[in-house]
Amino acid sequence: MQKAIIFIALCALEKTLSTGNNRTGVPFPVTQGLRTDFPQLTNAAAIYGDNNVQVNVTAPDGSILKKFKEENGVFIAEPQFFRMFDFSLAEGNIANAISEPNTALVDKRCCFKIFWRLENGNRQNA
Repeated sequence: MQKAIIFIALCALEKTLSTGNNRTGVPFPVTQGLRTDFPQLTNAAAIYGDNNVQVNVTAPDGSILKKFKEENGVFIAEPQFFRMFDFSLAEGNIANAISEPNTALVDKRCCFKIFWRLENGNRQNA
């Protein structure tokens, strides 16, 4: 089995207005530039995380079924991220799990928070 070589690209950004904390990372277009300019790279993907994020669960018609604040963190990642690491899903196929806009992968705790309450008629904030 061949070992993976993983590089992390970071740049120090100015303090954010909302928290006053320094943030690190690169803008999402950087990874597309890496994929274009360095075709020898097997993969390149960006990921961004934040805490205390408002999550809206929407119906196919766009109406909001549920709103809640996710204190433990929400991450936004490019689909390539899931090709770089070994993820297993309780349900579904990792190859097309987030291929459509407004789709998400959730852990079991978040899944329960969203779907159990919806199935039981509780459409109130968590």
